[in-house]
Amino acid sequence: VTQNKLGDHEFIVKSGGFIDGPSAGMLMTATMLALIEGEKIREDTTMTGTINPDGTAGPVGGIPQKIEGAKAKGKKRFGFPIGSQRSLDIRQNKQVDVVAFAEQQGMEAQEIKNLYEAYTFLTGKKLDQPEPVRESDMALGEDLEADLDARMQRMQSKLMQRAAAFDAEQKRTPEQVTSLVVPLLNLSLELLGKGKNEEKAGDRALGYYRYRQASALLSVATLQLRIYRFVVAGKIAEALNALRTEQQKFERLLAALVQDIERASSTGTIGGQVNAVNALMSVQMATTQMQIAQGYFNAIEPTIVKLGKATTVEAQKQGVQQVLTLFALPLRYYALAETQLEIGKDQLQTGLKEGKVSSSSARVVSELASVYTSAAGAGLYNVDALVVEQIAASGRMSEEQASDVLAQNDDAYAMARGATRSAKVLEMNLERGSMELALMELASGVLAYSYAAELVNKYYALHVDSSTQKVSKPRVLILQLEQARVQARQAASLARKKLGFVPSSARFYYQMANSLAAQPEDSDKLYGLSLYWMSSFWSELAMALG
Repeated sequence: VTQNKLGDHEFIVKSGGFIDGPSAGMLMTATMLALIEGEKIREDTTMTGTINPDGTAGPVGGIPQKIEGAKAKGKKRFGFPIGSQRSLDIRQNKQVDVVAFAEQQGMEAQEIKNLYEAYTFLTGKKLDQPEPVRESDMALGEDLEADLDARMQRMQSKLMQRAAAFDAEQKRTPEQVTSLVVPLLNLSLELLGKGKNEEKAGDRALGYYRYRQASALLSVATLQLRIYRFVVAGKIAEALNALRTEQQKFERLLAALVQDIERASSTGTIGGQVNAVNALMSVQMATTQMQIAQGYFNAIEPTIVKLGKATTVEAQKQGVQQVLTLFALPLRYYALAETQLEIGKDQLQTGLKEGKVSSSSARVVSELASVYTSAAGAGLYNVDALVVEQIAASGRMSEEQASDVLAQNDDAYAMARGATRSAKVLEMNLERGSMELALMELASGVLAYSYAAELVNKYYALHVDSSTQKVSKPRVLILQLEQARVQARQAASLARKKLGFVPSSARFYYQMANSLAAQPEDSDKLYGLSLYWMSSFWSELAMALG
């Protein structure tokens, strides 16, 4: 917005009274912008609303009471985020129109869509707002389309071969195992079919996404089939050894991919470094998934070994069922980790020659990484305070137990918790002060921040149920998607103006977000929203590196 680097300014914010969440995010951000720009804040004005990673406003609750509080402090003008015009008045215990409510209080209330509108509302001044690029400017382009076609052809062939091998193997497998794994195979084939249909219809981004989903599910089913067969045969030691072999395989694949990423980043181009960060985020995700799997496995291994030593027939029967149940979660993460490495390898192949040689230094990239890491920590703190503590209280459990419950229901929370730890493991073998280490730190910070932002928006702004993952404010989600779509094209406009191109990662994420935003499932829409945010980020990162 200001063309300043994220680390150029540092602010200390002090507040009084009761603080219950991130609803002052937009107010604080617009205020800091005013300080940077040297503009004064109108003393009669305040606002509420969270701020999303792309600068759009996120909804909040309790607006009538916030208006009353603002009036008590002498305020005359009150801003509220888009989608929140109707809010619960706890005094009347009913939904009210906040614009009419403010008028009754002798105040003016105005809806705020984004940071630009927030700044104008607070200062009376306007920030230069870029004109969004056209939809056609966000098209994949011939090179990326050809790359996706090749990816999908490889994935489709590999999926069909693996599905055929799985089908032959499961015919020789006890029903106790097939009843658990065949439904995953069927769902994988269903997603494969959807991917083919989307590809034929010309939606490459969505087709590729469905192939990725199918591949992940088939990987889980295949690993479960292999391990579960050992378990039902009473070969617990063989099952444990098979898992250790799986981990060794992952480590070999990881080392090879990291070397490929180092070579890509060494090209020095803006596109090469952007795609290196993109691939490194997949490496971070895969490493985090493997660490989650290993954590679950370490916790259950003594129990599994003990169950494997049962002597009576009945005890052995019960033990097998318990072992199958215990293995389910770690096996899922083991399989997903390997699939994520494959995605990272794909991501690395595009955009390497985009743009000129980057002028950014390792020090600047490290400073940028520290900003995202700090923001991620604040976001996770909010999630723990807003969601984990509530789960602990309602379930009469410790916060540590509640955190584990949320992690089992929400992959994003599990991944956010582990992202920083996995980064430290990956950074151990990289040279201090090198661009490779700086890019790894940046990937880690951005990954943790993106998950944290997604979680805050889900649980605070959209009131997603932590157990069912259903959105209770679907209209607000639609409004967020519309705003995020515009913001992604504005960020692309700035990138094109400064660099002469829109990064391929920004265009690819944008197209996939467009497709997912149109799907009926809440999970697809939520992922689409996070992809719009990431599309904006890739454009912003390219500018920072340029």
